[in-house]
Amino acid sequence: PPNGHVAAPPDGAATATNGARPTARSAASGPPAPPADGPPRLHVTMEETTDAAADRRRVRRIVELVAARPGDCPAELLVAGRDGRVTRLRLPSVDDIDALARDLLPILGVLGRASRVGEDAAAAHAPALAAV
Repeated sequence: PPNGHVAAPPDGAATATNGARPTARSAASGPPAPPADGPPRLHVTMEETTDAAADRRRVRRIVELVAARPGDCPAELLVAGRDGRVTRLRLPSVDDIDALARDLLPILGVLGRASRVGEDAAAAHAPALAAV
């Protein structure tokens, strides 16, 4: 794109959320931490690089992988631009958040992360308490 920001694929599989403007943050700090409240959802973050073509390919691969796993859980992608802006994309709803988060790791590498966030995230990952 002309402004150097990563754009969603033209097929509309991912859409920029409307409303608030992108958040200005220090580019070194990356995307903001996801809110812990709200519905359980897949939260994917990635950092923009100096290679816009590679960034577009990475976004396309993320969207393709998410779209291949349809379900009822919301999914979102936050892209931290080199200029400090954060762009939030709403992705198609997914089925297994935890498995998909693991599958996204090779695509994201060290420039991003994928995780379950929301109201049941802490409970899903808390160790079981042994009965005494």
